[in-house]
Amino acid sequence: MANALTSTRLKIARLLQREGEATVESLATWIGLASATVRRHLDILQRDGLVDFEEVRRGTGRPEHSFRLSELGHEALPKAYDRLLSLLLREISLLERGALDQKGGAEILRSLFKGMARTLAASYPVPRGGSIEDRLSVLLNALEDVGYSPEMRRGEGYIVVLVHNCPFRSVAREIDGACLFDQEFMSTMLGTPVERTHSIAQGETSCCHRVDDRYGPSTEPR
Repeated sequence: MANALTSTRLKIARLLQREGEATVESLATWIGLASATVRRHLDILQRDGLVDFEEVRRGTGRPEHSFRLSELGHEALPKAYDRLLSLLLREISLLERGALDQKGGAEILRSLFKGMARTLAASYPVPRGGSIEDRLSVLLNALEDVGYSPEMRRGEGYIVVLVHNCPFRSVAREIDGACLFDQEFMSTMLGTPVERTHSIAQGETSCCHRVDDRYGPSTEPR
């Protein structure tokens, strides 16, 4: 499976993850390859169970096939599991005796995720008094380092940060609170509230976090 996601096939997989679904022609245009070449790569991805497809009819012409990543395909994309595991083990090692008394599993998980997020944020110092653009630049670089494949979009009075390659994708659909890591990390990095408007756990193709760009420079000590 590891060999299935190299060079062009990795580009195709990332595009399908970002767009949700796409036709051969669309992928060929985005990547700059012939449709026949893209189709051969898709055949390999489909053979390995990383891509699914469905027939799409538009009018009376020849039907097209719309391709999307399977769950196995999402999990096969590179993720920084080793770094996240290191953060988790660090938080566990710092727990004091009795710290978990009277706490349920969900509360313990939230506490660990918050600690992990703050520790990771501290390793990407944002210039004190920096603008929202400065902080967003550092945040996007940090998310890229952890393999989240982030994307920023601007709206009128707000900024959206999309996360396409969440390492907690499968877990988040079963365990409430798994998404807290992302939200805590972003809000700590930006020094402003972050609102999650939709998420992979709810069946969306990516997690969407909204930040109001009216917030000024962060004054909170790091």
